[in-house]
Amino acid sequence: MSASISLVIPAHNEAAFLPACLDAADVAASRIGSEVEIIVILNRCTDSTEEIARMHGCRVIREDAKNLSIIRNAGITAA
Repeated sequence: MSASISLVIPAHNEAAFLPACLDAADVAASRIGSEVEIIVILNRCTDSTEEIARMHGCRVIREDAKNLSIIRNAGITAA
């Protein structure tokens, strides 16, 4: 039985970099043969980060805190 894995990605206006990150996550997931849930934590985004995450099937969470620990913890709680 394979274990489920959650990948938590904090994101603040990451439209330029998120597609490559998500593609790499998909490749890694296919190699380990385990289900991988990708959670993108939107942090005060004003670009197309949310649309990109949704197009890739990611779970999207919002956290507007200005503290990276709070942002990461929101993703961990969602996982």
